[in-house]
Amino acid sequence: IRVVVIGSQPLGPLACRVTLILAMAAMTAGNLTAFLQTNPCRLLVYSSLAQAGYLLIGPAVASSGHWPAASGFSGAGTLLFGLPVFAAATIGLFAALGCLRRGGNRIQHVEQLAGLAWTKGIRRRVLACSIGVFVLSLAGIGPLAGSWARLLSLAGILSTPGTGPGLRYWLTVAAAVYLVNSAIALVYYLKLVALVFFRTPLGTPQIESESEGPLLAAVCLALVIVGVGLYPGPIADLAWGSGLPWPG
Repeated sequence: IRVVVIGSQPLGPLACRVTLILAMAAMTAGNLTAFLQTNPCRLLVYSSLAQAGYLLIGPAVASSGHWPAASGFSGAGTLLFGLPVFAAATIGLFAALGCLRRGGNRIQHVEQLAGLAWTKGIRRRVLACSIGVFVLSLAGIGPLAGSWARLLSLAGILSTPGTGPGLRYWLTVAAAVYLVNSAIALVYYLKLVALVFFRTPLGTPQIESESEGPLLAAVCLALVIVGVGLYPGPIADLAWGSGLPWPG
């Protein structure tokens, strides 16, 4: 990250525009493809591409040459905050889905998660709550850690001065694309939450016989996401402290 951010400094607005294009392409392709998926793991894979697009906003802001002294936001700090937040939610969601089975096979369709929160067994309900935390965090809904990452990315776009040829235009377009993609993602994320919590169970999914490790990982990561969402200060300060000195 340090090499990329510092290396893009001489290019200034050009590097910012190129990074914004990559970010918009990644979030749009990822969200549109994820929207069409019915397999939860494939949905998560394509939504991860969209999350990578959101994270690229940080390097775009950093490469513009405007640092927190002028705007109050650090592009590098935004990336360093958002990357572990999105990674925790994604890894945790994969772990939770990996604990569940239908007919001895992994979950193959989102409908197989219907009513999971209302099935018998404490482990199933814990998994349902963990899935809800991960999905809502990825959707950027507060008070979870993902909401702060989304807010900081959007604030980075809006607070960056529009200097350079056409840079303000690119920043405005990026902000609009960011908001449209957030709305698209919100639809399929909330659909998944509704399936888990507001549908009648379609039978009882089995729990993988050796699921103690993934289950513990999912619960711990869910607690971390809730904790960072309620009290983001220490992680944000650490990210900002790591991001500020880079430009020299």
